[in-house]
Amino acid sequence: MNLAVTEISEGAFQLYVGALGISGLLLLATAAIGFGATAGSRVISGLIGLAFLGYGIYLEFLMPADQTFSMFYYAFLVPVFVIYNVFRSRKAKREAEAAAAAVPTQPAA
Repeated sequence: MNLAVTEISEGAFQLYVGALGISGLLLLATAAIGFGATAGSRVISGLIGLAFLGYGIYLEFLMPADQTFSMFYYAFLVPVFVIYNVFRSRKAKREAEAAAAAVPTQPAA
């Protein structure tokens, strides 16, 4: 099923571009800081963040006025998943550190 909208209000368009920008910046920040995430997760977050931010910049500043564009609704969901992943990664890192600290050390002979 193909859903198409022929016109969108200026406010909805600006909301979408803002959501793309915020999602892109959140993903880039989590990729840069890490918060205990794996290297692969950080790379993927960075690439998707660049894609979201780039598409938002394209829509706002570079897209011709008469051209159509695709609206991806997951741009509104990505910030929620990013925040969830940050808290999950931080919790796993703290648990790993606590487990490592709880292991008794052997006295040297």
